[in-house]
Amino acid sequence: MSHPPSPFQRPQSTTSRGDESPLPQGQCRYLLLHPEVRGQRCACVGFALNKSTPGSSCNCGHLAVYHLTAPTEETLADKEEVETMKARILLLEKLLEREREAKNHLTVRVSALEEHNEKGRFDADSEIRNVYRGIEGLWRHFGALDRRTRYHDDCIDALMDTTHATQDDIRTVQSRIIDLDDASMILEDRVDGLSSTPRRISNSISRRPSSTPPRQPHSRRSRSSQRSSHSGRSNRAMAWTVHISLMPTASQPFPFEKDTMAYKRVLSRGLHRVVSVPGHDSASFVTATSIEFASLLKGRPWMPLVAKICDAEHVTGLPMLRQLPPNLIDSSLYDMDFLTAHCATLDHNGHILDLYIGMCNDYFSWSELASSPVFLPGLEACWVFDPFLDGASARDNEEAIDSVVDDLKAEDRQSAGDLLRAWSPPASRLKRSATGITRTSSFGSTDSGASVVSKKSKTGHATAASCVLPGVESRDWRAEAV
Repeated sequence: MSHPPSPFQRPQSTTSRGDESPLPQGQCRYLLLHPEVRGQRCACVGFALNKSTPGSSCNCGHLAVYHLTAPTEETLADKEEVETMKARILLLEKLLEREREAKNHLTVRVSALEEHNEKGRFDADSEIRNVYRGIEGLWRHFGALDRRTRYHDDCIDALMDTTHATQDDIRTVQSRIIDLDDASMILEDRVDGLSSTPRRISNSISRRPSSTPPRQPHSRRSRSSQRSSHSGRSNRAMAWTVHISLMPTASQPFPFEKDTMAYKRVLSRGLHRVVSVPGHDSASFVTATSIEFASLLKGRPWMPLVAKICDAEHVTGLPMLRQLPPNLIDSSLYDMDFLTAHCATLDHNGHILDLYIGMCNDYFSWSELASSPVFLPGLEACWVFDPFLDGASARDNEEAIDSVVDDLKAEDRQSAGDLLRAWSPPASRLKRSATGITRTSSFGSTDSGASVVSKKSKTGHATAASCVLPGVESRDWRAEAV
C-alpha cells in the first residue's frame, strides 16, 4: 500500500548519483599559497572524493574544480607503477610474514633444544656427582684394604720371625742330637773294647787242655746267630726282591743324589741293581748278592751298611750311611730279620725298600769303575773330565799318571766315594786334638758329612776313650744323657 507524498517531505535530488560520475579524475592544479615557494601546485595526482566532508572536495583538501577532468598519460603510468609497487609490497609483506613465522618456529625449536640441552647437562652433572660419590667410596675401601694389607704384612713378618726362631731351635736340637749320637758311638766303642778283652781271655783259656769243657761266653753275636737260625727255621723259603746299591767306599756318609754326575757314573757301571733273593735266610741273601755283583766285587769281602733316613735340613729324605759294628760283621747274620732291624730303609708297612753294601777292606776308584764293563748304556757322557770328581790336577798330570799308573800303591788310589780329596788341604793341617773336635748342626755340606763318617769310623779305642763326654752313661749298649 502506497502512501501519498507528504507536502513537507523534501524531494530527493535526482542529480546526486549523476553528479558523482562527472567528478574529475585528474591531478590537482591548485597553486599553493606559500610565500616561500611561488608557483608550486598541489602534489595530488588523482581526485579522491573525501566522503567525510560534504561537497566534492578531494582528500587533498581542494575542491573538484581544481582537478583535471581526466588524468594524463604520465599520471596513468605513475598510477600503474604505484599499483605495481603496492602489489610488490603486499607480496613482500607476505614473504616477511612467512619468514617471521619460520623464525618463530625456529625459535621454538631452538628453545626446545636448549631445554633438552639443559636437561641433559643436569642429568650429566647428577651422574658425575654420583660417580664422584662412588669413587670416594672406592677410595675409602682402598684405604681400608691398604691398612688391612699392612696388618697382614705385620702378621706375616711376625710369623716369619717365629719360623726363624723355630728353625734356630730345631738346629739347636739337631746339634744336641748329633752330640748324643757322638756320645753313643764313643760309648759303643768303649763297650766293644771292654767286651773284646773277656772274649780274648776266654779264647785263650779254651785252647788249654782241661778235663771239663770250657764255658762258652754269651755274647751279642751268639744271641744274634741263634735268633737268625731260629727265624730261618720258622719261616718257609720265599723269594723276594730288593734294590741294592754297592757303595764305592764303605765310609761314604751319603749315597749319591739322583741325576748327579757321580750317580750316573755308578749307575752306568751297575752299582745299583735289583737283586732277587730266593729265601729269607742269610745264605740266600749273601749268595744272591755275591753272584749279582761278582763282576765288580771279584771275590772281595763285603758287608751291608747301616742306613738311616736323614731328617736334617737340606738333605731331608736322604739316607745316612755308616758301617756295622765289628761284632755284627758276619755273613751268617745277614737274614731278613737282621737286615730289617739294622741295615735297610723301610716303607710305612715295614717292608725293605733299599739296601746299601760296601767292601770291607777295599774301595772303588773312578779309574777302576771307568774301566769296568758297561752295565747300563747311554750314560757315557758322564765320564768326561770333572775336576770335582777326578781331581783338580788330574788333567794336567794325565801323561805322567799314565806312565807310572802300574807303580802306584793301592792305598794311593783315589776312592770314588771320596769327593773332597782333590780339594782338601794336606792331612797335617786338618789334624787336631780330641778336645778340639766340634760338631755342626747341619748336614747340608759334604764336609760335615765326611767329618761325621770319619768320627764314626774310628777304631782306635784309646782315642775314643779320651773323647767321652761328661754326664753320659752306658745303659744296655746304648748311650743316654743324664
